[in-house]
Amino acid sequence: MKQVLKLFTKVTDFIFLLLDGFCRALILFMTLIVFAQVILRGVFKMNIPWAEETVLLAMVWLTFAAMAIGVKEEVHIRIEFFTARLPKSARRWIVIFGNVVLLLVNVLMVYYGLLLIKITGISRLPVTKLQSSAVFYLIPVSAAVSSLALLGKLCGRYRTKSKTNFIEGVYEMESLTGEGDET
Repeated sequence: MKQVLKLFTKVTDFIFLLLDGFCRALILFMTLIVFAQVILRGVFKMNIPWAEETVLLAMVWLTFAAMAIGVKEEVHIRIEFFTARLPKSARRWIVIFGNVVLLLVNVLMVYYGLLLIKITGISRLPVTKLQSSAVFYLIPVSAAVSSLALLGKLCGRYRTKSKTNFIEGVYEMESLTGEGDET
């Protein structure tokens, strides 16, 4: 079982490494296209016809790809006002419950994302003539990758500082009582 978990972690880490590189490439692509579009419009009174459409597509893809990375790294917002007052064991169960709910949401995102791709595949984008479904390609992909990260968390393979701090209650006294504020 330990061998399987190690293999799972290696494969998942590799997928997230690819996803990180993809996000960086998208940011670079969007920056270059927008920069070129601004220069061409401002200086040469020309434009790139497909620029806005492809940057919009890249931004949607970047959003969903970054979502998967955010799930793995736990960079989402966690409101701790009430839960920080709970005992450590209760906070641990809250984290597990949250991961299970998020896993179910991701499974639904895979299913309905594939359905959305199928439904929107009949129309085309106006300038690039790509299928309209191209906008939604990363919904099921990012949800599936997020599901891998959540399965890894539930198996104890991924631990983050924010989750550990939440369970241990590291910020509990400072954030709730205002102690340490000199103002």
